[in-house]
Order: sequence, then C-alpha cells, then structure tokens
Amino acid sequence: GQARPLALRGLADPLLVAECPDHGIPGKVWDGGLVLAEYFAANPELVKGKRVIELGAGTALVGASACAMGASEVVVTDLEEHVAVMQGTMDLNR
Repeated sequence: GQARPLALRGLADPLLVAECPDHGIPGKVWDGGLVLAEYFAANPELVKGKRVIELGAGTALVGASACAMGASEVVVTDLEEHVAVMQGTMDLNR
C-alpha cells in the first residue's frame, strides 16, 4: 500500500490515506469519500464532539476526516479482509 496525502481546509497538515490497489474496490479513495471529507472540513460543527460511524469504510477516509475535525469517537467498518487498510489510514493520522 501507499499513503496518499489529501489537503483539507482547516487542517494544517494533509490527511494521509492508506491506499491498497490489491484490495480492489475498498482499497482506493472514492470521489464520494473525498466530497464528504471536504464537507466535514467546511462544516466541522457537524462532527465536532460527536460519535461517527462509517459503514463500508474501505480506506476509512471519511472516518479519519471526522477524527481530524474533532469527532469524539469514530468507528469504521468493512469486511474483515479490509481491516488492515482502514487501520493503516487511522495509524497514519495519529
């Protein structure tokens, strides 16, 4: 896998996303995830201090962006074989 840096407004440093093309569809960043991450960045009050769950997280971009925007708790889920990709993104942004 590789770390893909994504600049989001409101963050001093880019968010790093673990991409793993060998994991197929869940191993890549999807446009919908980018749009939602940007939306959270533009409207951090939507997630700040809140509990967030991302279903079918794949790379966990949305969950990681919610963390970066101040969510109090984030849970990301996907099929068991994709946990390493999600964990990679979360680890890259600790």
